[in-house]
Amino acid sequence: MTKETLAALLDGREYGDEMTRAEEAAAKAAGLVVIFGYSDDNLELRGAIDDEVGCYGGQEFHLNRKGVLPRWEPREEKNQVDARAYFEDERLPFVKFHAIWGAHGYSWTYHAAFAHRTFVVMEDGDKFCRGIVFSLAEVFPA
Repeated sequence: MTKETLAALLDGREYGDEMTRAEEAAAKAAGLVVIFGYSDDNLELRGAIDDEVGCYGGQEFHLNRKGVLPRWEPREEKNQVDARAYFEDERLPFVKFHAIWGAHGYSWTYHAAFAHRTFVVMEDGDKFCRGIVFSLAEVFPA
């Protein structure tokens, strides 16, 4: 499976039925990551990275081979283990992408300056989200 074939397969799916478990497993096996919006405040990642991140109103994210990097917020309850893990992840190569709310006729779109393909998620006949599919191996070559 390639990012092109997966994006074509997902194109036109209905909100809430974006991917089946079998498609998520196939994407994972192929090293593909699918990003799409959920509700008015979440970003979903499926396939080789399986995660959910809050992004109310839209925001910029940093992504490495392991997943979305959390924002560092120094607080008293943060300990040295948290800090070490966070900054070790920051040393890995990462890319940026933006979750954009309410642009181009969609509730969610994404801007990514790395190789990807797009697909459209519908909601009751209207465009809801323009999601993206990318290959971890292409974006983060070994």
